[in-house]
Amino acid sequence: MKAIFLKIIFLMIGIYLLLILLVFFCQRSLMYFPQPPLSEETVQALLPKVQMIHVVTADGVSLKAYFMPPQDNHSPIILAFHGNGALGMHLSQNFTEAIGKGYGVLFAEYRGYSGNEGHPTEAGLYQDADAYLAYLKANYPETSIIAYGQSLGSGVAVDLAARNPHSFTGLMLEVPFDSALNVADRIYPYIVFKKWILRDQYLSNEKIESISIPKLFLLAGQDEVVGFDSGIKLFDKAKDPKQIRVYNDATHGTVFQYGAQIDMMDFLQSLPSSSDTK
Repeated sequence: MKAIFLKIIFLMIGIYLLLILLVFFCQRSLMYFPQPPLSEETVQALLPKVQMIHVVTADGVSLKAYFMPPQDNHSPIILAFHGNGALGMHLSQNFTEAIGKGYGVLFAEYRGYSGNEGHPTEAGLYQDADAYLAYLKANYPETSIIAYGQSLGSGVAVDLAARNPHSFTGLMLEVPFDSALNVADRIYPYIVFKKWILRDQYLSNEKIESISIPKLFLLAGQDEVVGFDSGIKLFDKAKDPKQIRVYNDATHGTVFQYGAQIDMMDFLQSLPSSSDTK
């Protein structure tokens, strides 16, 4: 009886170790959900006059993304990073009012998404962000830039703003998380050693404190993906000036159905213009 019991214990341990190995080697397939490109007809229906741009990252990856230029060289530009399982143009309806007021929006697209070459990784997405920022600074050197990150994109936006403290006038975070490591703890509590297993950790909680520009947090009270508490923890880590808007009935992908665009526009219009920062 004791021998059978030990065999069962060893079998369970073996199965668990296999699960750990599976998670380790397949984690990026479980973490990223690249989407195929939209048809040009769909893109133009979403946002007429939007343009496609091309950038090349520091590691040689060629990327394409859509860009709505500002009405003039002094109107601000929003550099927007979308969430997982989405595309940059899926954010277009969030910025209809901003575009109508002359703001430009660069809908950053990641490697591996929308037909772009490469495969998504944390380090890779950071290099993608660098390339888009370089494009804006080269082509619009006199223009204010605001960083925007949705969900996964919040980790990219926070990292970019932290590494480029003088390049942005504001930072907007929609349903952000404090770190992918903590989100994994919430979703997979039975997986141990995540700190050593997880390759892409997006430690925004260790970067947000260094960002001194105005910040806006848009949180969903019923966030079923990253969890409401994760966004609150990130907000608490951030230094002033900062604002928070909580949409109590919103889920992870619905804050703009509960008035987030109004709050975003109020925040944008409170920021200094490019002429004010000279």
